[in-house]
Order: sequence, then structure tokens, then C-alpha cells
Amino acid sequence: MKNIPQLEDNVRSVYEDAAQVRAFSSIADQGLTPFETALVRHAFVPGQRILDVGCGGGREAVPMAEMGLQIVALDVSLAMTQAALAYAAGRGIRLA
Repeated sequence: MKNIPQLEDNVRSVYEDAAQVRAFSSIADQGLTPFETALVRHAFVPGQRILDVGCGGGREAVPMAEMGLQIVALDVSLAMTQAALAYAAGRGIRLA
């Protein structure tokens, strides 16, 4: 268990890397797959608050918000969370 902080630091350093942030941001426009869309529509109703853990660049969070869900975006990487928030804002979407 004593290696957990080191593991967290290693994971965070990978996902804070500007190249990784760009890579995850570049796929955000792909949005949800048809299966993911069907799953979200089946599992949730508009207005529900959803926690997107590991939000990356916002690929899932933004389309779910566009479907009327209230999305709380969270990532171990502050840079990724900021990228998701910026992507959402650029599309006129507010994430928490």
C-alpha cells in the first residue's frame, strides 16, 4: 500500500503531459458510439446528475450533457478536466 502515492503520481504525470491532453482532446469530437448512446438513453433520464470519472477530453461528458444530463466531470489530471471543460464551453455546454 505504500506505493499508492507513487502510482498516483505516475498516472497523474502521464495524463498531465501536453501530448496526452492533446490526444484525448482530439478524439472528443468522436462523441459517443451508437452503443454508448443507447446505453445512456436506457440507463438515465434527462436532468439526472452523472459523475464522469476519468473524463479525459470530454468525449463522453459533452454528448451526455447535450442529452440533458447534468454532468460532473472529474479526472486525476487537472489538465484533462480543464480540456473537457474547455471543449464543453466551446460547444455551449456547461459541465460541473
